[in-house]
Amino acid sequence: MLHSTSAAFRGFTRPVLPGRKPIAASPEVVTDWAWFEEFLAERGETGQKQYQDWEKRRGKLSNWAELMAGFRALEHKVLYRLEIVDIKNAIRQTTHALGTIDKSAAKFDDIHNYSPPVPLVYIFHSILEKMGRVPVWNDIKRHLFGDFRSLCWVPFCNSRKLNAELPVNQQDTRIMDAFLWRMGNAYYSWLREVDLLTYLRRTEKLDLKYHFLVDAEWRADFVAGRILLELYVKNREFKDDDGGRKLTCARMNADYEVLPIKLDTAPDKEGPKFGKPWMVSDECKLMIARELRSRGCPRIA
Repeated sequence: MLHSTSAAFRGFTRPVLPGRKPIAASPEVVTDWAWFEEFLAERGETGQKQYQDWEKRRGKLSNWAELMAGFRALEHKVLYRLEIVDIKNAIRQTTHALGTIDKSAAKFDDIHNYSPPVPLVYIFHSILEKMGRVPVWNDIKRHLFGDFRSLCWVPFCNSRKLNAELPVNQQDTRIMDAFLWRMGNAYYSWLREVDLLTYLRRTEKLDLKYHFLVDAEWRADFVAGRILLELYVKNREFKDDDGGRKLTCARMNADYEVLPIKLDTAPDKEGPKFGKPWMVSDECKLMIARELRSRGCPRIA
C-alpha cells in the first residue's frame, strides 16, 4: 500500500543525483528581540535614545527584571505559520467576546481607557505563541485570569483597590463587565490585525514583519522594509480603534516612510454578523496590497 512504511525504508535518504543540488528548506520566519534591536540600530542615536526613554519610563515597575526577561524571550514564530483558514476557524469557533454585556459598560469608571503595565498585544501574542494556534475568546479569558494574571488582572485590581484573590464571580458586576468589554474589544482588534498580516503575507506575498514592541511603543503595526504601516479604525478616543491616544507613527519614525491606513471593516461573509469580530473588508485588503506594491514593499520569494 502507498501509505505503509516498511522497515526497509525507515531512515532512507534519497540520494542527490549528479549535477543536481538538494532543495533547501525555506528558513523559518522569526521576529525576536535580536530583530527588534536591529530595527532600533537602523535609527542610530535617535533609536537608542528612544529605547532609553522607554526603559526609563517602564523600569520603575517593581517586577521590571521579570518583565524584561519575558519581553526578550518572546519570539513571533507561530504568527508567520498561520494560514487564512486558521483565522476563519477561530472566528467561527469563538464565543462572543462582549457576550451580553450592555454598552454602558464601555464607559464605566473610565475602564475603557485602562492599559496594563505591559502592552496587551504582548499578552495576546504570548498566548498565541504558547498555544501554537489562534486563541479564541475563552482561551484569552482563561489566560488573563490564569497564567497571565500578574500582567493584566492583578495590576487592574491594584489600580481600582480590588482584591485580586477574590474569585471573578464575586467581583462587582459592573467592574467585571467593563473590564471584559475593554479586553474583548482589544482582542477583536488584535485578531483583525493578525488576519490582515496573514492575508498580506499568504495571499499577496508581501513580506511584512511584526514585533509587539515596535507596535506598542514605535506605533508601527507592521514593518514592510522601509515602509511602516499605521492602522486605525475611525474612533474619537482610540487609534487601534484609536484616534488620538497614541502618538502617531510618523512622529516616532522620522526616517521611515509611514503609510497610515484607515481600516474599513466588515463581518466575515461566511459567518454571522452578530457576536463575531469584524475583519478588514476584502476591498480594503486589496487597496492596502496595491499601495504597498506601488511603494516597493519587499516580496516573499
